[in-house]
Amino acid sequence: MFALQTIIIVIFVSGFIAFVGDRVGHFIGKKRLTIFNLRPRTTGVIITIITGITIAVFTGLVLSILSADVRTAIFGLNKLKQSIETSNKELKQLKTDKTSLIREISELKNMLEKYKKEINVLQETKQKLSKEVATTRKGQLLYNVGDVIITTVIDLGNKEDIKAKLSYILLNTDAIIKESIGGKRDHYITMPENELEEAVNFLSDKKGSAVVRLISASNVVFGEEIPVHFEIFENRLVFKKGEIIAFEEITPSNNSAEIE
Repeated sequence: MFALQTIIIVIFVSGFIAFVGDRVGHFIGKKRLTIFNLRPRTTGVIITIITGITIAVFTGLVLSILSADVRTAIFGLNKLKQSIETSNKELKQLKTDKTSLIREISELKNMLEKYKKEINVLQETKQKLSKEVATTRKGQLLYNVGDVIITTVIDLGNKEDIKAKLSYILLNTDAIIKESIGGKRDHYITMPENELEEAVNFLSDKKGSAVVRLISASNVVFGEEIPVHFEIFENRLVFKKGEIIAFEEITPSNNSAEIE
C-alpha cells in the first residue's frame, strides 16, 4: 500500500512539473523571450531539458528518501560490493575451517576406537590376572619366576613416546594387581631404572610396533614386591590362520611307538 501511494505521488508531481515546464515553454515562445541571447526556439528546448532534469532529480530524491534499497543502489553500491567480497572471503574461510574440523573429528574418532580397543584388552588382562590371583592364593604364591604377567602391543615412535608407553604398562599393571589382591602397598611392580632405559634404547631403533611382555623376575608370594623385566619381540606374522605348520604321513602299518 505504501509503495502504491509513493508511485501515485511521484506520477502526480512529475506530471505537474511537466505541465509547468510546458506552460513556461509556451509562454517564452509567445513572448519570444530568450536566455543568454539564444533564439526563442532554442530557449524553449533548454526549458524542456531543465524540466526533464527536474523531474528525474525529484523522482530520484523521493525514491531515495522513501526506499532504503534505492538509496543503496544510488549511493552505497561500491560499499555493497565490498561487503559482498568480504562475505565471500569469510564464507571461503569458513568452508576451509569446516573441512579441517571434519578431518580432526575423523582423527579423534579413530583415536577413540583405538583407545576403546586398548581398554578392552586391559579389561581382559585384568580378568585374567584376577583369575590367576584367585587360583594361586591357595598356595600363597602369586607368581613363579618367568611367569608372564601381561602381554601387550605398542606402536613405536621417538624415545619419549616409547618410555611413556612402557612406564604406562608398569603403572597400569601395578594398579591392576593392587586392586586384584587388595594389597596395602603403594606399589607392587618394581624395575630398575637402567632396565627401563635399556628397553627404551632397544626399541628406539625399531619401526612399526612391538610385542611387550612383563615377566616376573622371581617367585613372589602375596604381599611382596614383584620384581619384573621386559621381554620384547618384533610384532610380525609368524603363521597365517589355517597354515600347515608340520606334515607327516602315517600309514596303518605303523605301530603305536612309531606313531608317537
